[in-house]
Amino acid sequence: SCEEDWYATMAGYLKQLNKLQWGTKPDRTTYTLPILVAGDIFDRHDNPAELMNFLLKKLPTMYCVAGQHDMRHHQPKDMHKTSYQTLVEAGRIIDLKPSNPVGVGSLVLWGFPFGFEPTPCMKPQDMALNVAVVHRYTWIKGKSYPDAPEESRLKALKQNLLGYDAIVIGDNHIPWDIKSDGKGLPSVCNVGALMRRKADEISHKPSVGLLHSDGTITRHYLDVSNDKF
Repeated sequence: SCEEDWYATMAGYLKQLNKLQWGTKPDRTTYTLPILVAGDIFDRHDNPAELMNFLLKKLPTMYCVAGQHDMRHHQPKDMHKTSYQTLVEAGRIIDLKPSNPVGVGSLVLWGFPFGFEPTPCMKPQDMALNVAVVHRYTWIKGKSYPDAPEESRLKALKQNLLGYDAIVIGDNHIPWDIKSDGKGLPSVCNVGALMRRKADEISHKPSVGLLHSDGTITRHYLDVSNDKF
């Protein structure tokens, strides 16, 4: 509420994503890295024209799954009535659908939007990193709301995540990471909230995960030093 211009603040976050998206090869030529989003771009399904016009100008092209807040009444069948689908139609986001893997560079992306449980990777591509992008509330010890259900715990989901080289999960606003255990569970990155919007998020450090060619994921913290509360 203390920001003079919330749109300018959001643009600063997106500019950092844009900068990360552009990498440099050993021969110093630039190339574009894909941005993966595990759902809930929006907090509501129908957004004002001002926000949509802003995103059409500022949002980097991204590969996404839809979260429940992107959906009308949390219903996948109503995606054609959402702001999320507007970005799909405009080509700003590439929608990852269940059972329809998408190849991009050295990655094969397997999407599991809200309402679709992840399933083991039955046909992994040997010459690529197989990455599951999942929107599902998932937690580990110390990274959940009080009395979170056991069926949402990562270890209860382990058998559903076999065969992938890396997992990106969204919905839980508290960030956490798990390294590959060498026993079938790959590296897992629960990204957490990109922007702080409520009083209980002041201590939260917005970040993204950087996926490396060996399947490991490291955390990159955004510069939020100019944020005002």
